[in-house]
Amino acid sequence: MAETTRLDLRTILRRDKLKDTDATSYKWTDDTVNEAINDAIRDYSQHFPVPKKCTVSHVDNQSLYSAPADLRDVRYLASTGGVRYTYLSPGDFEERIVLDSGYSGGIAQEDFLETRHVKYALSGFYTKWGTGISLSPVPVDDLTLYYNANHGIPTSDGEWLTIPQEDLDLIVLFTWATCLMREASADALLSRWDETPGRRDDNPVILQSSRLFTLYKQRVNERIALREEYDNHYP
Repeated sequence: MAETTRLDLRTILRRDKLKDTDATSYKWTDDTVNEAINDAIRDYSQHFPVPKKCTVSHVDNQSLYSAPADLRDVRYLASTGGVRYTYLSPGDFEERIVLDSGYSGGIAQEDFLETRHVKYALSGFYTKWGTGISLSPVPVDDLTLYYNANHGIPTSDGEWLTIPQEDLDLIVLFTWATCLMREASADALLSRWDETPGRRDDNPVILQSSRLFTLYKQRVNERIALREEYDNHYP
């Protein structure tokens, strides 16, 4: 991965795309371009997240664990003892005994709760509660978590981006389109684009921005189809 900083990227955008290189009278401020870069990284992360793996140390009788701060979604979650956890929505998680165990009141619920762990010897469930992950059954071993993470949002001009070099064109496209879209939003207040008969309503900046977003989506879809590294690589 080549080392590209936020400043490098902003320079490329101003020079090659926005044609906005006069530092004494920028059309788009640094803050505006930086915000558009951040939006591009967030969108890119939805399609090409960073695959990560971590170990979660279990605590006796604890079912709720903190999720990694950069977690987008869980790919695979299992205990070292072999219990694999699959996702249930919060509502279904609350009803898991009825929905997934077949409990119908034929035995005392207390007895059922004592025996249900036999059924789930190799499977369990998790759901997300706020910034945490709730597990059932309660783990008795450490957990291995494979997950998708967001790419980092740079907080300074000298910070390296985590976007692969071959995908920087996607960030450039999305940022360029976003800057134009914001320009068009500001221009919409001008009278020459209003709905008065005889006035223009075909702001070319809107059309250009729309075309760039369309091109971005096309390239994203093409790369998704070609890349196997974003498939689930876990046991």
